[in-house]
Amino acid sequence: MPTFTAQADQLRAAADAFKRELAGLGAPWGNDENGRKFGATFAANQDAIVRGADNLVLGMASIGPTLVAMAENTVTRDQANADLMS
Repeated sequence: MPTFTAQADQLRAAADAFKRELAGLGAPWGNDENGRKFGATFAANQDAIVRGADNLVLGMASIGPTLVAMAENTVTRDQANADLMS
């Protein structure tokens, strides 16, 4: 398994564990005015963090295949150039 794929899998597992932990916390703030304000801000920031973690996983997962494709394209171009010179 390519290194980036394995690392993406580990990152995905960590992100999933993080999301489960966050979900398990519930809403430990009060339901008064200050609690509602805090909860609204907390929820928005929590959502942004979760989206960021998901995007990080997607980015990490795409690096390996992209590098392989770039390497294959380079080899193909180099071979085509070598063929033109011979």
